[in-house]
This record gives sequence, C-alpha cells and structure tokens, in this order.
Amino acid sequence: MAEIYDQIMCGVDYAGWADYDEFTMIWETSYDRNNELWSVVLTLFQKNDCGLFKKFQEKHREKDYEPDLITGLLEKSGFTLLCLHPTYTFDQVNGNEQKLTFVAAKL
Repeated sequence: MAEIYDQIMCGVDYAGWADYDEFTMIWETSYDRNNELWSVVLTLFQKNDCGLFKKFQEKHREKDYEPDLITGLLEKSGFTLLCLHPTYTFDQVNGNEQKLTFVAAKL
C-alpha cells in the first residue's frame, strides 16, 4: 500500500479494486499538486439477502498537514494533546507514518 501512496503523492492517478464474497469495492484516486489535495472515489457493490447487489458511492478529499501545525492549532484552541499514534494502531510514532491520529481533550 505504501507504494500506491507514494505513486499518488507523485501525481500518478491510481485505480484499483477488491472482490470479496459479500461486496466488491472499486477506488479511483488522484492528487492535485497545486492544492495538495488527495481525492478518492469509492464505489461499493454490497450483496443483500436476496443475492442482489446494491451500489454505494463515497467521495473523500484529504489534505496533509505537518504534525507541529496540528499540535499548535490544538493548543491554541485550548486542547491538550493526550497521545499521538499512527492511524488505525496504538503503536508509537516513528516518523515514517503516512497518517497520524491525534487524541486531544479540553481539560
């Protein structure tokens, strides 16, 4: 997955799919270098109880920010950073993460 992420960040559009028993997912991604925005369109076909497939579609846009900027904005807004983890894990940050999850609270 890191290779795909690297290609997208270099401006290479990417499309892929995954096929499972209960659903099929198709994704189309692109990266806008001028605005530093990553976009993905997810199309999901999910099988219902009758064996027919229902189509769902989601569109996402993401922008990367430096961790120091996010931490500063949290503090400026009255939040305290409780912990920072690579997204979808509770591992320690090692500096090579593609995405981070910030856990903060107003204390």
